[in-house]
Amino acid sequence: MGAPPMGAMLQPGAPGPGFGAAPMGSPAGGMMPMPAATPARMGGQHGPVGQTRNPIMVIVLGSVTCGLFYLWTVYSMINELNAFRQKSDVSPIMCILYIGFFSVPAAVVEARALAGMPPGAPPNAIMYLFFWFWFLVNDLNEIWAAAKGSGG
Repeated sequence: MGAPPMGAMLQPGAPGPGFGAAPMGSPAGGMMPMPAATPARMGGQHGPVGQTRNPIMVIVLGSVTCGLFYLWTVYSMINELNAFRQKSDVSPIMCILYIGFFSVPAAVVEARALAGMPPGAPPNAIMYLFFWFWFLVNDLNEIWAAAKGSGG
């Protein structure tokens, strides 16, 4: 066993110590950097899957109960969305008061990524504001189905 030839230590990308050696984080240096976690890779790192709802029944029961079922459903869906994302940045009370619906589209996009779905375009906050009983229910149903299908 002898020492490596003098020129080997001065070659760029040569493994081992020396002035010409590759940096530790480079592929030639021996240690590969860990890839950053992307939302598509985070399948399984979400909280509990929420309840699947029928949007027609939400409309019918909301009408029959003079809106009380609407209030309960919005509160429940936002809590499920927060639990799935393991965050509490969207307030269910503010959504009931129609102020918080502007923070829901970003939360839905994040939940889609956690469920392993393609990110897609963020939903329109105005559609959630006025037609949440259709758009939010359908979006959450898709997220719950994708999360259950991916083993979550």
